[in-house]
Amino acid sequence: MENIETEKLILKFKNFADKLAWVVKKRMPKSICFDDLQSSAYLGLISAAHNFNNEGKFTTYARYKILGSIYDYLREWYGRHEIKTLSLDMPREDGQLWTNIICQKTDRLQDIVDSLTGIEKSVVSLYYIDGLHMSEIGELLGVSKSRVSQIMGISKKTIRKMIA
Repeated sequence: MENIETEKLILKFKNFADKLAWVVKKRMPKSICFDDLQSSAYLGLISAAHNFNNEGKFTTYARYKILGSIYDYLREWYGRHEIKTLSLDMPREDGQLWTNIICQKTDRLQDIVDSLTGIEKSVVSLYYIDGLHMSEIGELLGVSKSRVSQIMGISKKTIRKMIA
């Protein structure tokens, strides 16, 4: 991709990167600086703009690159600092480990979400995983809030059928 096109993508989607950084920041401890997350988001956006090959929607591609960059930063940061966590390696009353139960449920849910169509998958991920409001999702995807609500309803019906 040419440098001018790359620069246009970066400028056009800078606010998108800011929003994703803010969504992640809302779930983080206060000790994590928003500016660091924002910088990581910009690095992901730059990488996405440079590597995008015009196949599919740029927002979908950029979202994964931006969040990946932010999470890479967080893994690096947490890797350097000791964090107290609750151990899930303790057995339940039935002898199974909590981690095994959580992994099984997470894998099943991920399979279900992966089977949704592109727009449904994006809406469900942005709403439930990234914590965006429907109006924000609509803005990011270029559709109305009511259309996001319709897509969410369709997605929920599809998920219910798969679970049943």
